[in-house]
Amino acid sequence: MGLREAVFFAGSAGTSNEARTAMRDIEFDAISSTHLEAYLAQTMVGAKYDLSSSYSDVLDLSILRNLASADDFGVWETLDFGYTDPVGSERLRLRISNLYSGLGNSNIVCCTGAHDAAACIAEALLTREDHAIVVLPLYQPLEWTITDRVNATGISLDAASLRLDLDHLEAAITPRTRVVMMNFPNSPTGVILDDETLNGLIALCRHHGLWLVNDEVYRHLVPGRPAPPIVDLYESGVSIDAVSKGYGLPGLRVGWVACHDMELLRRVSLVKARRSSFLAAPSDVLAGIALANRTELLAHARLISTRNRTSLREILSTFPEAFDLNLGSNLLFSCPRYLGPDGAAGFADQLLARTGAVVLPTSLWKSPLAPIPQDRLRIGLGLRGSAAGLEVLADYLFAHRSVNA
Repeated sequence: MGLREAVFFAGSAGTSNEARTAMRDIEFDAISSTHLEAYLAQTMVGAKYDLSSSYSDVLDLSILRNLASADDFGVWETLDFGYTDPVGSERLRLRISNLYSGLGNSNIVCCTGAHDAAACIAEALLTREDHAIVVLPLYQPLEWTITDRVNATGISLDAASLRLDLDHLEAAITPRTRVVMMNFPNSPTGVILDDETLNGLIALCRHHGLWLVNDEVYRHLVPGRPAPPIVDLYESGVSIDAVSKGYGLPGLRVGWVACHDMELLRRVSLVKARRSSFLAAPSDVLAGIALANRTELLAHARLISTRNRTSLREILSTFPEAFDLNLGSNLLFSCPRYLGPDGAAGFADQLLARTGAVVLPTSLWKSPLAPIPQDRLRIGLGLRGSAAGLEVLADYLFAHRSVNA
């Protein structure tokens, strides 16, 4: 089957380096855009090559229709636009539950994307008197779902090793701590927790009676087998996921909460009823079709990302003076450390100005809770069009080396 080519924004060289730097350095308050969103809004106007994305090649409606079983196609063809089940149709929730061990459709609450799911979880779990721990870096809107409600402590991955220090995390636990919020596989770093750290974190949360909430939208496209969902490993684990990243369906706005605790799910449903109410009927049906064909869709996405990842490794290995070769553990993007004197943000600005290619410095994920690594670049690998951007990146690095030789 054919997947649609990514659409890139063509235009002029775009905004000046000074203006982009100023945009990146603006201090945003809790009701304005994130640093990442503002940077993309400023840079994509003149961009020609998108190496910023964190999702797989976007699907066409025709592809999902062609993949639909006769039964699913019948549901689609007779679809009306009435109100849907507030927690997602039974058909969709059953297919989501198949992603986990020991869960049924009653263990799933569907939401309008992963962000909505995280916000519902935060409101269902936390009162104003509680405390939470946030593992950084984290997509800022998800961080806000916690910090808008309670006092929170940020625990950053180690700048050099990108490992999670459990001693540091344990020291942040107070009698009022209720939740640890994290995102593994992580964006922008691509890191997954090794078994020892993950098991230690679960033991720590169990000992202190903490909920462990994990945003798992990237778990389906890691080298080897998918990363295990936290809900399968811990009785008080809460998994958040969506069809946006690995499935190439961000426009459907379908995410979900998976949990063993039925009382928590009841509270999540009540919060959701006040926030986003129910899924759009077409999105409910189309997400179900995608999940029924997840093996084929993820295999295709994996093929594209793996090919681009191989190309990136070949490029960066040619420039050991500029990059390390730790590409992370996610196929949709890599986050190598940039070693040049101009810094990761300076490199991103110059690459955009001279080539029209967009990569993202990790400084865009900065948080008021704790410092995060500043010397890395997230490079998107999930789109077929990423290959052209990688060629431009290689040409720029060769030209830059020649200039500095």
